[in-house]
Amino acid sequence: MLKKVLSIFISCTFTISPVIAHASFGGFCNNLCLSNKQAEIVGKRLEKLTQIVNNIIINNKLDASIIKKYQNSKFPRISKHFVLDIDDSLLDGNISPENLKRWLDHLDDAYEAYVDLVGKGYDKKVQIIGANITNWAEAHYYDLTNPHIKWNKAVMPEALQLINDKDDWSFGILHEIGHLFDFDNRWVFDFELFANFKKTYIYDILGAKTTWDRDKIHTKENITDFHCSKSEIGQKKSELNNNSTALEKLDDFMVCKLGELKEIIGWNPIKNVFRNFPSDVLNKFDLFMNLLSNESGHSIDETMSEEDYKTVIDYYNPN
Repeated sequence: MLKKVLSIFISCTFTISPVIAHASFGGFCNNLCLSNKQAEIVGKRLEKLTQIVNNIIINNKLDASIIKKYQNSKFPRISKHFVLDIDDSLLDGNISPENLKRWLDHLDDAYEAYVDLVGKGYDKKVQIIGANITNWAEAHYYDLTNPHIKWNKAVMPEALQLINDKDDWSFGILHEIGHLFDFDNRWVFDFELFANFKKTYIYDILGAKTTWDRDKIHTKENITDFHCSKSEIGQKKSELNNNSTALEKLDDFMVCKLGELKEIIGWNPIKNVFRNFPSDVLNKFDLFMNLLSNESGHSIDETMSEEDYKTVIDYYNPN
């Protein structure tokens, strides 16, 4: 009902003509005349309110569908920003309901930290869906109205046990959420680099911890060092294009160097670059680094040798 009333009010009030006060509701506004500027401001606010109401309706429908699907389950599946579409058979024996709720709370905190980092979030909750896929997990955000993560059912038992036993936040799921916060990919010159670098913000400000090889714990104190330990460059561009292992090492190298630069400049200049990055840019690497330098007074080349910097530029800049 509220949605319908708002829709009628906005339609009647703000689409008839600029002389809104004299044309709306059969003269009702004669004594409440608004200037064109006031009408524009009120119209935008009501449009935003309608969007909020629509989002509430969409998310309530999503929540209701999951509640119905798992109505006999003891496990929580709905949080502020996420909906879990995962069968009981994958949860039972691997994680307790209480610890699943604890993990969902962590993911909600991480979601809000990503919003703080890049400046915006999604209107719809993110679904995490158990799926029969080849990859460990996959982030899907090509349709910005339906952000979701597919999680390989085969890897879930071990991951859930770590979440249950060690209060692990899940390196892989945090990584995939990081992909979601690239939205239209306007600043992305390397997908894995940005997912991993943005993820380090979650460790930095929330104290997230994740497990690697079951016994190595990543925290804010060592997450950048972890990427540095895996990094290596030196290959020619042609070799990088045909070598997935070399590309992964380059990704880690760049996470390492951006992390080292972040220690000098802090996160605020990086936040400003995300917020102000334009769309439809060809040389994304150059622009990202130039904007970052303008915001901070420091340059990424301060963290690497001249030879390494030339290799990076050669790879990321289009021919």
